[in-house]
Amino acid sequence: MALFGKSKPPGVDGVLASRIRIIAGGAPTGAVANVAPPLKDRARRQAIFRDATITLDSGERMAVAVKDVSANGARVEFFRHVLLPQSFMLSLPGMKLKRRARVVWQREGVAGVEFVD
Repeated sequence: MALFGKSKPPGVDGVLASRIRIIAGGAPTGAVANVAPPLKDRARRQAIFRDATITLDSGERMAVAVKDVSANGARVEFFRHVLLPQSFMLSLPGMKLKRRARVVWQREGVAGVEFVD
């Protein structure tokens, strides 16, 4: 009998254990992992919480907060619900950082950006 008196559907017992083995690298014979390979060139991220500025090509400036940063990019939170353009200038005065960045992903006030030269 399962927790709270409900029985498990047939065949569910080994599904979670099998998925964990696949993710951990010990996939059973014939199993195909549905997990993305680790990123080899991902730089170590530093968790921070700093005020920064995004400057658009039009000259418009937007206040943002940088939540983490690495040699390759950053995660920024912005306070207006807008769709960021493909690229812009990101300035972090406290870290003496001013880099061109492109949006890799964006959702509800948060974006991941990659630094470009």
